[in-house]
Amino acid sequence: MSSQSQIMSGYYSWQSSIYGATRWSFLFDRGAIIDDMQLASGATVIEVGCGTGHNLEGILKRIGPTGEIIAVDCSTPMIERCSTRIRAKGWKNVRLLDQEYGRTPVTDGGVDAVLLSYSLSMIPDWEQTLECALGELKPGGRIGVVDFCLEERNLATLRFAYWMARNRVRLDRPYREKLGLLFRRLRCVTRRAPGSLWSFYRFVGERRLQDNLIKIS
Repeated sequence: MSSQSQIMSGYYSWQSSIYGATRWSFLFDRGAIIDDMQLASGATVIEVGCGTGHNLEGILKRIGPTGEIIAVDCSTPMIERCSTRIRAKGWKNVRLLDQEYGRTPVTDGGVDAVLLSYSLSMIPDWEQTLECALGELKPGGRIGVVDFCLEERNLATLRFAYWMARNRVRLDRPYREKLGLLFRRLRCVTRRAPGSLWSFYRFVGERRLQDNLIKIS
């Protein structure tokens, strides 16, 4: 088990039991990003940081029984809950991987879509993760990201960002800029969370038809 896997497994050791009951109140637009991606029937989708499997049903409704989800997470407690959900639902076209994403691709390429739903901000090597996702996608394949961001910088929002960082969520990285460099932007929406100190964004991009795997520093 990698050090990041150990950290995430420890972090979610008790939170996994309350995750579904609490995250609805601040993880906004998880359904909207799936709509934005316009997934086709029969598509193969990688979800990076699948957690307890909240997004799986929404994805499966769009890709149908001929599609496939490769669900990846490095937190053992979350993987266990996701596995329980998959078995209870009887989903046969969901493959669950207990590993840290980004070090090596999980496919040989040719994937239709990659989704990161409130996971990118928790990944230390987030740039490497995006470059790995680029390599997974076929030309014209799509990436969808929904996550926290820091739009306004004042004492209150900076204190909130500091508190989030202590909970392993980084709001202050140039996520959208990197996404815009690696992918052709199809949609990018930023919104203020209702009555809250933070904002969040939804980004959908595609791998350019002429691109091979590239590295941008």
